[in-house]
Amino acid sequence: MSPLSRGDLRLALARLGEDRTRRELLTATLRELEVGLERPGFDVREEVTGPLVDALHQNVDSLCRTLASGLEIRCHYRSKIARDFAMATPEHPNCVWEPQTTRLLLELSAEIEDAIIGGAYFGDHAIPVAHVMRAHGGRCHAFELDPDHIDMLRLNARQNGLDNLVIQPCGLWSEAGARLALVGTDSHAAPVPDAANGAPATSIDEYATQAGLRRIGLIQLDIEGGEFAALRGAQKYLTHSAEAAPTLVFEIHRLYQDWSRGLESTEIVSFVEGLGYEVFAIRDYQGNMPLPEGPVEVIPVRDAYLEGPPHGFNVLAVKNKRVLDRLPLRMVHGVSPKLLRHRDPKLHQPLPPV
Repeated sequence: MSPLSRGDLRLALARLGEDRTRRELLTATLRELEVGLERPGFDVREEVTGPLVDALHQNVDSLCRTLASGLEIRCHYRSKIARDFAMATPEHPNCVWEPQTTRLLLELSAEIEDAIIGGAYFGDHAIPVAHVMRAHGGRCHAFELDPDHIDMLRLNARQNGLDNLVIQPCGLWSEAGARLALVGTDSHAAPVPDAANGAPATSIDEYATQAGLRRIGLIQLDIEGGEFAALRGAQKYLTHSAEAAPTLVFEIHRLYQDWSRGLESTEIVSFVEGLGYEVFAIRDYQGNMPLPEGPVEVIPVRDAYLEGPPHGFNVLAVKNKRVLDRLPLRMVHGVSPKLLRHRDPKLHQPLPPV
């Protein structure tokens, strides 16, 4: 008998994956096989188990999992985010994606009236944030350009009873009236101005003013390079006093921001620091990894280790320094914001407890 070709193997895995019970059993087995296989320079999930799980889901349009909070989250299986969600442990994980960023967002959402999320995707962060805010009558305003993700976001809001999730099917930019097109696919689709064929976009200032928002407690942005434009369009609220200005959580990526002279020299960090904000890189996995209880490690932007291939991570920007006192933070220095299982643990793993 001749061995299976690569195409035959993918076909065989796809056929097995059509049955949910078998698919979940094989996914769990592959997840268990990862244990102990990571070593420097070898990412077992990217090189071995992940592609096999992708093959299992070839004929599966969407997956659904229940978080520890009881939220039921559904997403299209089209990205590394979906793959890691499928492979997450325990059975009911604490988050969909980026555990430490999610934890900070939930802490920051606990008492505020209004939050804005740009690049809401299917709700990986927006759904848990809205869930926390609903308990005290707060509202989460979620902006998304992709029609497929807008539909999934609406479905996730509806099935979790989140009537406080205000979904806006448009983009965020530096000025109201802009039109944006998406270049790229799924979670990597980046917005670019396209006056002729783009979809509508607005600015945070324009939207919040029209919506009558007295203040914004939190702005979270993951817009694949559109973060700086969105923040430029929020200057009315960013220039409020320290007590009234929003806390910011946004992604910085080397593809879109030049950090060759340090993070502090990037346009986006210079911009928010010029408005009185203090900026910290959040140490996190870009994935779904269970982490032990303990503080969230953050790095002053001037102390972050940035070497390696082009990559991105989230930052926390605060104007009201008292916010730092109530968050479960640990200030660290000289390490990477990217937590990675297959790189030098002294730079890319949580530091030992003190």
